[in-house]
Amino acid sequence: MTSITDNGKKAEEVASGIPPWHAQLFIGSLLAISVQNLPSRASLDQVATIEALTAPVLPNVFSLKSLGIVRLSIAASIWIVMFFIAVISDGWKIHTVYKPQTKLKKSVIHMKGIRTFFPFTSWSWILLGLYFSINGYIALTVEAGAPEKIQPWMLRAASILFEISAPFALLVSAVIRYAIWPAVLKSGKPHALDSFRNQMMHNMNAVYALSEMALLGGPAMNFSHISLPCFVGCCYILFAWSAAHFLGKAGTTPGPQYQYFFLDTTLGKATTISLAVLLVVLMTFFAFFVGISALVNLSGGNLILNSLAVILVSSLVCKVKA
Repeated sequence: MTSITDNGKKAEEVASGIPPWHAQLFIGSLLAISVQNLPSRASLDQVATIEALTAPVLPNVFSLKSLGIVRLSIAASIWIVMFFIAVISDGWKIHTVYKPQTKLKKSVIHMKGIRTFFPFTSWSWILLGLYFSINGYIALTVEAGAPEKIQPWMLRAASILFEISAPFALLVSAVIRYAIWPAVLKSGKPHALDSFRNQMMHNMNAVYALSEMALLGGPAMNFSHISLPCFVGCCYILFAWSAAHFLGKAGTTPGPQYQYFFLDTTLGKATTISLAVLLVVLMTFFAFFVGISALVNLSGGNLILNSLAVILVSSLVCKVKA
């Protein structure tokens, strides 16, 4: 016999985790708008130049060679951490935390192997690693006197990756500090938010992005390119919806599971409202990073002021321990 919930829905429908139609419509519409407004190749070529990507913010501190070395060193640290958690380590366990009105069953999910690539944190971390890898290569190639080896797609990719990964880094750190930490601590469930892996991916990500922008030589941030992070954000939502049952199979309780309580698809209108709030937060952080970048440019390459900017913003979004 099919059981009926308080909302009059069949139990198997409640357990499906399928997003409500209005949430699907919202993400679909936003994705279409983002795609239509992605920057053209011509507009990217105007800003993604060798000069823009290799000019140090502090020329008296960083030469072009040291700029490339620092960028590649940061990239190496990112790839080492990702390789360790995906290949060498046993991963980690997530004790899912949902709102009281959820229809999902709480579970303990073993994030191991390919599942370590599922969190938005990992997406942001990988995008940041790609940026530092490509732009480090560009800097050292120019320094070696071989700019002809740099393909146009590399310049465009470096510019796009920074505009996406830099605000994402701040977003991840802020969400972890102001949303995930309080929810996890309130639940009383075991966690490893203060582990080395999390310190790197939740704190150093923001420090890396801010340092590139204020101390090294990040590309210009263009507010007109706000469709870029929106597009990637929509892609991640679609991915999270698609991976819900795969995550559920790795947990202690059957049924769809979400790593983040604000992606819960069983909350009715609250599901779509949460997605809209996430969109606003995403756009806010992009605008925030654009503003910080503009202020740093006004400093005229002052080492002390730029260092203080990195320290101040990092302290606002990073959390080291409970």
